Amino acid sequence: MPDSPSQLEPVAGLSVCYTCMNSMRTLPGSLDSVRGLAERVVVVDSDSTDGTLEFLRDAGIQPVHRDFTNPTEQKTHAMSLAADGGWT
Repeated sequence: MPDSPSQLEPVAGLSVCYTCMNSMRTLPGSLDSVRGLAERVVVVDSDSTDGTLEFLRDAGIQPVHRDFTNPTEQKTHAMSLAADGGWT
């Protein structure tokens, strides 16, 4: 049995969505917990300035910029970007 998510095969069609702004304190650990589990990671960022964007790009994730409106609209937008995957 695998000991960590990184040893799992990604679940076909599973996308994990994040909305963030200046999330370097929490994002690395959270991404580690889903890496290898999800086939795709979608990140909608609202003008991070703390290294979040660089961290994501270094991790092979291309963040999508969206000016912040409200939490519900941010999450809805992130989920719409992953809608073609089957599981979000």
